[in-house]
Amino acid sequence: RHSNFEISMPSRISSAVGIGLLSFAFCVNVAVSVSAVDTNTGYNIYAEWQVLDYLWDETHTRESYLASNAFIPSNNALAGINVDARGNIYVTVPRWTSGVPGTLNQVVQNATGQYVLSPWPSWDMQEVGVAGDLQNCQSMTIDSTDRMWVIEVGRRNFFEAPTGEPVVNGPAGLWMIDVPTGTILNKYEFPSDVVSYTESFVNDLVLDEGRELAFLTDAWGDGGLIVYDYQGNTSRRYSGPSTMYDPNYVMIINGVNYGTEAFPTPVDGIAITDDQEAIFYCSLQGADLFRLPTAILRDFTTTQEQITEAVEDLGFKQPSDGMMYRSGVLYFGSLTESTYYALPVSATSIPDTKIESVPVWPQQVDFRWVDTFCRDWSDPSLFWFISNSLDLFFTGGMDFSGSPGNSNFRIVSATSTDTALGSSDDDDDDVEALQAVVITLSLILVLGLVVGSVLWYRVKQGRQDRQQDNIRTPLM
Repeated sequence: RHSNFEISMPSRISSAVGIGLLSFAFCVNVAVSVSAVDTNTGYNIYAEWQVLDYLWDETHTRESYLASNAFIPSNNALAGINVDARGNIYVTVPRWTSGVPGTLNQVVQNATGQYVLSPWPSWDMQEVGVAGDLQNCQSMTIDSTDRMWVIEVGRRNFFEAPTGEPVVNGPAGLWMIDVPTGTILNKYEFPSDVVSYTESFVNDLVLDEGRELAFLTDAWGDGGLIVYDYQGNTSRRYSGPSTMYDPNYVMIINGVNYGTEAFPTPVDGIAITDDQEAIFYCSLQGADLFRLPTAILRDFTTTQEQITEAVEDLGFKQPSDGMMYRSGVLYFGSLTESTYYALPVSATSIPDTKIESVPVWPQQVDFRWVDTFCRDWSDPSLFWFISNSLDLFFTGGMDFSGSPGNSNFRIVSATSTDTALGSSDDDDDDVEALQAVVITLSLILVLGLVVGSVLWYRVKQGRQDRQQDNIRTPLM
C-alpha cells in the first residue's frame, strides 16, 4: 500500500495543478470577457405608436393630405434612427410606397403632448416629385462633428401594391446636413455603374470618420457594398457571394413561417469596428455573418476577385436587419425572436458565433423585428433602436385600427453597466482592476491547490510510515 501510495501521489498533485490551471484559464477568460458583453441591460420605451402621425401646420394640414392620398397612414413605418448631441431624436419613414408625407423627421411632441414626426429639416426640403428635394430616406447617421449623413435612395414606391402608384426610379445619393442649422453641406449622386437607377435599394451605412469614408449596403438583387470617399468625391461598388441572400433559408419570425420568398433581401445590416479596420455585414434572408477588412475596400485599385478572397465567413448568427458595433461587441437584432444579440468580436478575432452570441432580452414580445441601432451623442451610457414589426407591415398583417394596447412601432433606449460607446479611461481602469483581482484570486487558487495537495501527501505518508513502524515493532 505504501508503494502504491507513493506512485499515485505525483499523479494526484499533477491533477490538482491541472485543475488549478484550468480554473485559472477560465477565470482569466471571465476577466477578459466580463466587460465585453453585459446582458444586465435596462431599457425604456421612449415612444410608441400604432399609427404614425405628423406635426401638421396651416400649410400642411392632415385633412388635405388625407384627402389627396399624400398621407396614407397604413403606408408609414419607422426605419432609421439617430440621436444628436442635444438629445434630439431623428427617424426615417421610407417612401417604399406612396402616402408618406415626411421621409426624414424629428420626433417632437404636439400641443397635446403626443409624440409625432416633424419633417426635418423642413417640409419644403422633401416634397414628393420635386427635383432636388429628398425623395426617399432609408437611413442616416450623425458623426462627431454634428453632420448628418443621409441616404437618398433615389427610387420610391418599389414596394407598392400592383394596383398602387407606379415605381419612380432615379439616382441614389448621399447627403450631408449640418444638424444644428439644417443646412445642406453636400450632395453626392452615385453614378449608375455604382448604384443602378432602376434596380437598387441603398439601405444602411457606417462611417470611417478619420478618413471621411462611408460604407453602405445595397439591399436589392444580388446586393452590394458601396464605398463613398468624401474627400475624393468618388465611389465604388463590390458585389459577390457574401452580399447575396440565401434562397433556401426559411424565414421564421416570432413563430410565423414565411417560407423562402416573403423577404428575399440580400446584404442589409452593416457595422464597423471601433478602429475602423473591418466591417461586418449580413443579408436579411440568411444566417451568415461576414467580415471584411476596410483596407481592401478603401483601396479603389483592388479588384472584385481580390475583395471576394478577403471576405471572412464568421459562421452562424440569427437572421437580422440592423447592426451596431460598440466597445468590442457586435449587436444585431434577431428576427426569429423579439430580442437582440451581443457578440464579442474584433477586426481579427475568430469567435464561435453560435456559443458566444448572447441574447440580451429573450422573447420580449414588445420588440418584434428589432431594426436600426444608433449611439446617443448626448449620453454615452445610452444607445437606441427601432422595433417596427416589418414582417406584419409587408405581409398585410399589421393592425392600424387604433385598438388599445397594440403598438406597431417603438423607439427604445437601452442602458448597460458597460456604458461605453467609446469607453472612458475611468471605465478602462475599472475593467483592468477587475481583471487584476480575478487573475490574482485565480493564482491564489492554483497555489492553494498545490500546497494543499503536498501537505495532504505528507500527512498521509506520515500515517503510513507510523503504521509500518508499528507492524515491525514486536509486542512487549
